[in-house]
Amino acid sequence: MISGSFAQQFMVPFGATATLLALVAAGLWIAVLGGKEKWRMPLAVLVGLAVGIAVPKLGISLPFPGLMLPLSVIALGLLVAFDVVLGGLVGLAIGAAIFVYHGAAIGPRGSDFLGFLGFWVGALTALAAGIGFD
Repeated sequence: MISGSFAQQFMVPFGATATLLALVAAGLWIAVLGGKEKWRMPLAVLVGLAVGIAVPKLGISLPFPGLMLPLSVIALGLLVAFDVVLGGLVGLAIGAAIFVYHGAAIGPRGSDFLGFLGFWVGALTALAAGIGFD
């Protein structure tokens, strides 16, 4: 049985199908990008998730969340399928923007630091599954 805020929130990215698919697809795209992006893009994803977690707490609602989650999976899949290389700030902005929606949709709602840490470690684990190892 999973208990404790870290363990419970670690499992959240694995329980949300659209977010899990988006994280693995983002990892695959990071592998396509290569170079410095292997280290910068995961940080952009974490920033996007953090902003997305903060959005509902600030009383802001994002437009079309039910549409954006599956569209983000499709968009990331197309970036991988066509080996699209968008390095620099454009690629980082796309990566962060996509995960703002995912953070707002499934991010931890409490204020427990271990819960947030567990969520981010779980997200990075799913992202790493897509990146693989060179």
